[in-house]
Amino acid sequence: MADKERNPVPIPITGRWRTSVDGTQLSEGDFQVLSNMRYTNAGIRSVSGMTKINPSTALTYPLIRAAYHFVKDEPLESHLLVQSWNTGETASKIYRNDTTIPSQGDFNATALYTESSGAGIGTFSNAPDGCVAYCNGKESLIWGGNEYRCGAFYNFNPDNSFIYNYTEAASNTLQTTGNTALLKRVSATLDSNTMLLLPFDGNFTDLSPTTPHTVTGNGSIATDTGTKKFGTASCKFATGGGQYLTIPADADFILADGTWSIDFWAYFTDVGSTQAIYYQETDLDTYVAIFLVGGTSGSIRFEIVNDNPVPLVVLNTPGELVINQWYHIEIVENGNDYYIFVNGVQRAYLSDTDRTIAGGYTGSVYIGRDPQVTGYDLGITSNAWLDEFRVSNNTRHTANFLPPQGAYGNNTITYAYIGSTRPIAGIKFYVKTANTTASSVTASYWSGASWITVGSIVDGTAASGKTLAQTGSLTFTSTVSTAKPKILYNIAAYWYLVAWTSIDQNTEIYYVTLDTPMQPIVDIWDGIKKQVYAFYKYVGTTYTDHIFNVIDDSYIDADPTTYVELDSLATSSHVLAGFTEPMMGIQLLLVPGHVNTVINTLITVSYWNGASWVSVGTVDDGTKGTSQSLNKSGIDSWNTPTYGSEQKWYDLSRGPQTPQTLQTGIYKPEGRYFEVSPSKVSDFNQIAPLYFYKINFSQALSGDVQLYHVSGIPAPKQISNYKFPLNFHNRLWLCSDQSGQRNKITPSSMNTVSIFNGLDTANFFLGDNADIIVGGSLYTRYGSSLYENLILCKEGETWLIDGTSLNTYALYKISDQYGCVAKDTFQICSIGFEIAQGINKHVAIWQAAGAIVIFDGSSVMPIHLDIENVFDPTSSLTINTAMIHKSSSFYDEVKREYHWLWASGSNITLNKEYAFDLLRRKWFDIDRGSGKYLQLGVSVTDSNAYKYVYGAIDAGYLERLEYGTTFDGNNIVSQFRTPDIPLGGWNNEVILRNIRLIAKSKGTTTNSVVMTHYGDMAVSGTSIGNYSVTDTTRRVVNNTKSINTGPHTFHSFACSMTTSNENIGFEPIGLEVFWKHIREKIL
Repeated sequence: MADKERNPVPIPITGRWRTSVDGTQLSEGDFQVLSNMRYTNAGIRSVSGMTKINPSTALTYPLIRAAYHFVKDEPLESHLLVQSWNTGETASKIYRNDTTIPSQGDFNATALYTESSGAGIGTFSNAPDGCVAYCNGKESLIWGGNEYRCGAFYNFNPDNSFIYNYTEAASNTLQTTGNTALLKRVSATLDSNTMLLLPFDGNFTDLSPTTPHTVTGNGSIATDTGTKKFGTASCKFATGGGQYLTIPADADFILADGTWSIDFWAYFTDVGSTQAIYYQETDLDTYVAIFLVGGTSGSIRFEIVNDNPVPLVVLNTPGELVINQWYHIEIVENGNDYYIFVNGVQRAYLSDTDRTIAGGYTGSVYIGRDPQVTGYDLGITSNAWLDEFRVSNNTRHTANFLPPQGAYGNNTITYAYIGSTRPIAGIKFYVKTANTTASSVTASYWSGASWITVGSIVDGTAASGKTLAQTGSLTFTSTVSTAKPKILYNIAAYWYLVAWTSIDQNTEIYYVTLDTPMQPIVDIWDGIKKQVYAFYKYVGTTYTDHIFNVIDDSYIDADPTTYVELDSLATSSHVLAGFTEPMMGIQLLLVPGHVNTVINTLITVSYWNGASWVSVGTVDDGTKGTSQSLNKSGIDSWNTPTYGSEQKWYDLSRGPQTPQTLQTGIYKPEGRYFEVSPSKVSDFNQIAPLYFYKINFSQALSGDVQLYHVSGIPAPKQISNYKFPLNFHNRLWLCSDQSGQRNKITPSSMNTVSIFNGLDTANFFLGDNADIIVGGSLYTRYGSSLYENLILCKEGETWLIDGTSLNTYALYKISDQYGCVAKDTFQICSIGFEIAQGINKHVAIWQAAGAIVIFDGSSVMPIHLDIENVFDPTSSLTINTAMIHKSSSFYDEVKREYHWLWASGSNITLNKEYAFDLLRRKWFDIDRGSGKYLQLGVSVTDSNAYKYVYGAIDAGYLERLEYGTTFDGNNIVSQFRTPDIPLGGWNNEVILRNIRLIAKSKGTTTNSVVMTHYGDMAVSGTSIGNYSVTDTTRRVVNNTKSINTGPHTFHSFACSMTTSNENIGFEPIGLEVFWKHIREKIL
């Protein structure tokens, strides 16, 4: 060919990075190396650096493995959540960073949640109802932020003379008429029946209104301001004993007329030893006493002994008192009926005509001591406290009651029930009209048996001793492990009792929110009662079937088939109610005027444990009148027994049952219609086994009791340990039960995170029992139709759930070639990805076994072909198969790039970052340098909806990406390398004479571009020299160097620039070489 001195050849830099083929096989403009440089519409340019978000303090658990930006608008909150592990990866915690996006600021020092042992790498997800869900294979958690919506708010009088439902008003921030809670008070006064009242507010003064008594403190007994129930102090009985109170004998303490009450608040730090609380005697064999009886759990014992060492009257509560908790104790006599109430719940009863001696006891009243047995001193083994000790000459209560919520005296009390869908640790009150009077507040939670005072209460609404003086939070010890659901106003919720003493009558609240700590997801009743499937009455030795008497919720007076007669039901008899699932309560509807009237009738409910009937414990009896169970229609509820302890039961000894006659008709148990005909009744009666509940009564019922309807309140379902959560169609989907069936998916009821029961919930099972790895919802459009589908991946399969409701959801396996092997590589990319010319769709991208794939709603396709050598085990650069399931990824919504993080060779941390440009469908490499390799990335949003990406490094830091001039101190090395180009053709050797580099000029850096030439596929290159790009007078630099390199047939050019002070370091525009032909290549 003709010999020319200079043959100019422009080298394109607009192609793609391809590592899967040799440099000689690349197309024009492609790259052998493209590191820290991304594509533009005209070529390539350097990436930007990264800067610490938490610059001052690294996380003490430095290995961040999951992250999520949780944002809510009402109230406005922004929390960056991370799961962090210790250096040995043996323990993990969830931390939060509340710094405004994208500003710098440290994580909260206290962990939001400490994960259980055995937790895996977690997954966060947006959830309905303003929440974030989280699963780690060991726990399924939920969090509503600092302020979660108030589920219910009722202002009430304990005697039910008024009930104001302020739920709607408390759930919005409006302050207009009808949208606020004007709190109504209840007046409280000291009545003339109070014979002794010791509030212990700094002294032992008796404040009874008639004849105050002299109270003497003995030993070193003193009041204590540190531990108190009400007022300013309580009475402390310190460890060691010898500290007690005495009061001279007086007619006020004669209890012989049969109507009296003794009540007080008590706080024990030891319940294992017997301790005297109240004692008065004439001699050793004539006394009345109240004791704490020691045991694993303590109990209260009341004794009357008259001239005989054998007690006449003995009354004991069950052993259920524990340490470090305030209890209200009340002992009552009403005629011949003795009661003990604990926290307002009757725990003991005795009918006995015996009572204290007529003239009273001659000895002093002792509080905290039995003078005959000094080893029984209150607090002798460990401190104890009493508060608000009262003796009355009337019967205060004979039925369950709300314990006092303030000190006895002339004041007012304002009561409120606060309902939550899960346990809380605080309540925030937004005050419209502030209280201006000295006042106080108390709060209690429902324990499953009674109201228990919350611990460590701090009143953030108080100012200068006035509660509700300002907007603020009432915070207390978390009740996550102690609170239980209760049914009030036909609503199952975690209820809290708040009481304000002496606030102004015009105090007004306009908004209420709750502090619900991050905690396990709980199930709460959806409000729809469950159909009873069997109902039997047992009398003598015979069961009779009455299911059709109680199946419908209506009755006809003249038709005895529409109710069941429980007339004079004996204590030896009972009824059985059977359901298809465990219950936490049973609704019993009685025909008006046909109710039980026998006083002190108590209900007992038992469940079948597989071998015997076991009491459910304390029953919250909604059918109780003054003291008679089954006195009105209502719900009897209880604290659900330990999950799994209830077993289905069917008593085969009863033999075949004779079906009752039933009018043919249509019935609807569980929402499913079926026809009942005489031929089908027996089938319905024999639906078994079921979860049965045995109901007994402590007294024979009165002679005319008619029960016409029975239904159930389902027990909360236990939420298992799922692998990951999703929000799809505004349901919380819990996926892959790690303690059960790995292919199980459990969606919540619509718009909730706490209802997993009822007709709006179901379980789905995805194919065989293989584990579900990951999933996400994908928006698609076909023609004029819009769809949102749920994509789910197993390791070797991809599935799609289509539909819009439980009734229409359908499961389709769309690929058995590609699944997902690394859950954290799954990303939904909300971008118009061009599948074909003019067809754009949102897509999902993830790492399959041996591939990176994309799904457009139609098919799963590989997108890794340019880098497929990564999955070739014979390649010099291949993925570490032992780490393949730990690969991660993130999607940069601004740059529209999918970043894949993976471990190469034998590395056990993610040391590689490959980015896929979705607009241009090209890959490039990012190398942030030693110590700064990203282990994950997370998208975050500022208050203006602008998107950013944060990344985590294994030093306890988050980094703001694409921000800064270095990789957090590491220089940015931007480089590219061209193909091996046969400039003169494959048969010609040429030498290089000149090389021109055109690039955008830089005004800060003094560093140059270093160019290297590789001739004929040499492993090592030859330096061509440095090209300066610094020029403050021109936008572009155009530098040419004269060289004499060669001869070679193939030529490859590498350009590298290292910067530490430029946001965009290297922006090449063009490369041109000038060559001279030397000879044809013969060999």
